Amino acid sequence: MTVLRYCYNGLLRCIIPFVLLRYLWRSRKNKAYRQHFSERFGFVAFQPEEAKIIWLHAVSVGETIAIRPLVEALLKQYPDHKIWITNGTINGRARTQALFGNRVLNSYAPYDLPSATRRFIQSVHPVLVLIMETEVWPNWMHVLHEKNIPVILVNARLSEKSYRQYKKYQQLFATAWQAFSLIAAQAESDAARYAKLGVRPEQLSVAGNLKYHLLLPENLAVQVKTWRSFLPDVPTWITASIHPGELPQLLEAYAALKKNNPHLFWILVPRHPERAEAIKKICVAEGWSVTLRSQLGVVPTASIETDILLVDAIGELFLFYSLAQVAFVGGSFIEHGGHNILEPAAVGTVITCGPSMYNFSAMLDEFQKARAILVCGDAKSLAAETSALFADDALRNQYIEAAQRCFAQHEKVLDVYLSLIKRFLSF
Repeated sequence: MTVLRYCYNGLLRCIIPFVLLRYLWRSRKNKAYRQHFSERFGFVAFQPEEAKIIWLHAVSVGETIAIRPLVEALLKQYPDHKIWITNGTINGRARTQALFGNRVLNSYAPYDLPSATRRFIQSVHPVLVLIMETEVWPNWMHVLHEKNIPVILVNARLSEKSYRQYKKYQQLFATAWQAFSLIAAQAESDAARYAKLGVRPEQLSVAGNLKYHLLLPENLAVQVKTWRSFLPDVPTWITASIHPGELPQLLEAYAALKKNNPHLFWILVPRHPERAEAIKKICVAEGWSVTLRSQLGVVPTASIETDILLVDAIGELFLFYSLAQVAFVGGSFIEHGGHNILEPAAVGTVITCGPSMYNFSAMLDEFQKARAILVCGDAKSLAAETSALFADDALRNQYIEAAQRCFAQHEKVLDVYLSLIKRFLSF
C-alpha cells in the first residue's frame, strides 16, 4: 500500500464516525437513515445463490433512473445472471426497490474502506462490475483489480471542475484509473479529460449518454389525466430538483411571473423532500398558499386550490413535469452543476435552467445549438423568458420539437452499451 493510500484510509476511518452521526441526526425525521448500517461496512444481509452476479453501482436517484433501461435489457439478455444494484443514498435505494423490486438484489454500497470493500466483494463474487458516471473509489478499484474482476465505468462523465479535482489527487487515483477495463464516456470532451488523467486509449470508448434512453412509467398517461382533472386549468410552472440557495431567486421569479399570469400555478419539487416543511414556511411567509403533495393521498380527491404544490415525495417527477408547460431544472442557480434536463424534455415540457450546468455540459451544448433550452442568468431573466413562453404557444412548440430531435439523434445509445458489456460477459 502506498503512503498516500495509507493516509487516505486513515482519513476515511476518522471521517466515517461523523458521517454515521449525521445519519443518526437526520433519522430523527426519517428513520431510513438509521437502517441497514451494516451494509455500508460490507455486511450484506443476504447471500447470493450459485449464480453469476453483475454488480451495478448507481449512487443516487438520477443514476438509478438512468440505469433502468440497461438493467431491463440485462435481465432479458442474461437470464442466468443476477443483477446486484448498490446505492449510496436512501433515496437511491428506495428508487431501486420501487423500480425493480425483487427482480434484482439491492444493498447500500460499502464504504471505501479496505475491510468493507473486501467483505462485500467476497460475499458477492461479481463477474462484472458496472459503475455509473463518476463513482471512482481507490480501494474498490484496488480490490477488484487484485481479483481480476472486469470493471466498466458506464455513462462516464468528467466535468472540467471534476477533472481539476482528480488532477489534484493524481497520485491517489492513478492506479484506480488503470484498473478500469473500460471507461465508456458520454462525449468526446469527457474522454479527452480522462485521457489527460492518464487513462490509456485502449481503455476509452465514447459510447454516448445513456440518459437519453428514458423509460417513462407505463401508467403515466392515466396518472396525468387523473391529476389534471383536479388541478386548476391555468398556466403551470414547475421547478424541480431545487437546492436551498435557489429558493429566494425562484420566489422572486414567481412574484414577477404572477404580474402577467395572476393565476399561475407553481409545482415546486425540492431536491431533498425532507426539506419540504422548511420550504413551506418560507413560501407562506412570502404570502403564498402552499399544499404539500403528501396531503393529497395517492391521487387527489378534490380540486387543488393553492398557489404552490410542494412535492415532498420521490419517484413522481415525470408525472409533475407532464402537468406543466414550462420547467426550470434546479442545481443550476448555484454552483452545483445542474440536474438532468432530459426528463422534462421527454414529456414535452419546455426546459429552462440557470447558468451552472457543468455536470451536463455536453448535453447542454447540444440543446443550446438546437434551440431546445433557455439558459437564464438570474431571477429577472428567468421570469422574463418564462413569461414569454407562457404567452406564445408556437414558441413553446418550437422548443419541444427541437428537444425531440435531440432525442432522436441518440436512439441507439442503449445498443452501444449492451455491445460493450457483451465483450466482458462472453465467457
